[in-house]
Amino acid sequence: MSWIALIDSVWTVVVLILFTGIFLWAWSDRNKADFEAASRLPLEDDDDDRVENNIKAVEKN
Repeated sequence: MSWIALIDSVWTVVVLILFTGIFLWAWSDRNKADFEAASRLPLEDDDDDRVENNIKAVEKN
């Protein structure tokens, strides 16, 4: 086995693990409230106090 093939195999495994970790993080229940607050930001008025509270909630994490 050549070094290039070994590096390619290791890189594939690392990227797969990284992708799986990001996927699980994004879909975890612990982040649901933050993502819902961020998704409502474009729909709210700029002078609304809830916008500032949502921004602070998103920036907190």
